Amino acid sequence: MTIMCVREQCQYDRNGVCNNECLINPVYIKLAQIAYDAVLQTMQEGEQTHPLDEWQDVSIGDHIGHAFDHIEKYSLGISTAEDHIAHCLTRLAMARYLEAEQAGKGKGNEISQETGSY
Repeated sequence: MTIMCVREQCQYDRNGVCNNECLINPVYIKLAQIAYDAVLQTMQEGEQTHPLDEWQDVSIGDHIGHAFDHIEKYSLGISTAEDHIAHCLTRLAMARYLEAEQAGKGKGNEISQETGSY
């Protein structure tokens, strides 16, 4: 796995060492991987019950509201079949994606469908 630092455009390997001998905290890499895995799994599970890409038609505010619902349920100890932290992360990632798409419209900054990056 290669991690790209957006600040310095350095490439870091799995141990957090870049080809320019920079260091990145390995905990950050692990944190990002945990978040990535949670969002990916939640999205794949969601495809079973929701039409593909239906989430893109939901407003950013609604995604954030749903994220708050998951935080509240987690905080109150309300147990459901859903992993509230994973669903909260996913809703916030959806909101972030839509925000980036809206900001990029007409500027050539759309997220690439091939790579998933800007």
